[in-house]
Amino acid sequence: MQRVEFDGYHYPLHCPFCGHKTIAEEAIAPCEHTLFIATDETLEYCSERIKKRALINKADELGWDDATDELEHDDAVKFALYTGGSGAYVGYAAPFVTEIEGS
Repeated sequence: MQRVEFDGYHYPLHCPFCGHKTIAEEAIAPCEHTLFIATDETLEYCSERIKKRALINKADELGWDDATDELEHDDAVKFALYTGGSGAYVGYAAPFVTEIEGS
């Protein structure tokens, strides 16, 4: 998973694949590309593509920032957003391709 870090970041955050506003100041609205949304305190959203139980177990040991860094998704990007001493972590991935055009 690639990582992009922002210090002093202010909302909103848009999906890099479809442009959907995923995070606003007081709300989250995951799109089909959103893998997870976490803060230093908790997991706010976890997609079906991520094993929630395994992620929570890692977070108990490592914290949400490091636990989400350890996820192995070659087609994914994680945004680490730091403001006022706290962090938010959002992962996105392109959807699986299930059918190749012209086949």
